[in-house]
Amino acid sequence: MTKTQSLIGWVLVSKQDVAHAERALLDEVKGVRDELGILQMHQFISDTLFPGTSVLHTRLRYALFVPWMLRRAAEEFPRAPTKALERLEVQLTKDLIEGLKDSSDKDGVIGRRKSPEPAAQPPSFSYWTALSVWRILSPRLRGLTRRQVLSHMIEARSAEKTGVKDEQGRVLSEATAAFAGLPQEPAGFWESKPTTFALRRPEANFLREHLAAVRAPDGGASLLSRLAEADHAPGASQPWLDPVVRAAATEQHLQFLDFARKCSSLGGICRGLYLAMVEQQAARAGFGEAGLHRDHLQELLVQHRDTALQLDLGQLPACGIHFHVDDPLPALFRDTQKWLRHRRGSIESLLPSYIETERFRKKGRARLGGTDISRARLALWADKESGAQAEVLHFRWNNVRQLLTDLHAAPQI
Repeated sequence: MTKTQSLIGWVLVSKQDVAHAERALLDEVKGVRDELGILQMHQFISDTLFPGTSVLHTRLRYALFVPWMLRRAAEEFPRAPTKALERLEVQLTKDLIEGLKDSSDKDGVIGRRKSPEPAAQPPSFSYWTALSVWRILSPRLRGLTRRQVLSHMIEARSAEKTGVKDEQGRVLSEATAAFAGLPQEPAGFWESKPTTFALRRPEANFLREHLAAVRAPDGGASLLSRLAEADHAPGASQPWLDPVVRAAATEQHLQFLDFARKCSSLGGICRGLYLAMVEQQAARAGFGEAGLHRDHLQELLVQHRDTALQLDLGQLPACGIHFHVDDPLPALFRDTQKWLRHRRGSIESLLPSYIETERFRKKGRARLGGTDISRARLALWADKESGAQAEVLHFRWNNVRQLLTDLHAAPQI
């Protein structure tokens, strides 16, 4: 009997409930950890500062690899372009592994662990939104799926051969060009030769031009666009600590960064409190011991309490962050700040607020719900997930910093 099975044996629940808890846990292992709903705040701030980016992004050259592979699939394999795209992505992974095997910079190869099997989230999936937001994909095709864009590319190629024109007299292939101005692939790129993430000068110029034009949701220049045009890549652990960021940012950017810094601290403390509560509940149910998350919470409080208290919660809607009218998360933020302000040692007084907020988001899958399924989820958490500690909100900064590092490492114009 495995450790998980022995833990579940303490809980009198149905096999269906345990299976439900297992599926929920698998979601969390894939990165879906948002028990309280804080992700909506994280996403809004991330999209405002760095439009089009994602936590799935690893290296900037994928923003070229993906269009190249789509174009190749549409042109060379029009009868089965989707399958061709999958094969090309598997081959790209092999070529990158080979090209980087002697490099000290091997991070970022999507699908490395699963190779030669297809990645669960291949590059064309991970970078699809970026291609649209950064206008590498034609705005005419925005909102279409990969399959739909492949179909358009095949139709456009057919129209080019037949000379079919649109209402304005343009050859249809020109009117629906998916990736206008895209640099050509390096010689031998499709011959299964080793490749790397190093950008050639035409590639860097193309990406810099597109990133520099990325707008914030309000229509103004995004911080991402300003950093693409900076002289150097940022290197600090947080954007508000980086001199390159502060030099490139407008006054409006700096004000929003200060708001983001406060949200980061409060969000991290809320996550820390939640995990400390889960740990405490699991220990009381006989699943492990309390200590790791309780102690980590104290570290978060020492480092981030004062900053978290500086956040004026009235700024959330003023900055564009709105919650559903029934969402208890704003009340949880208020209760947490009140608790921080009075320096209360015990977290018990906050438990009702956190139970309500988790239940609103997770319904019957809540860990703090006090139900049989909650006990099953506590058992699974103690066995498989208890080592992951709470972090402050990062707003995709590590990913963005790597993309900018790739851009600025390329040969200049």
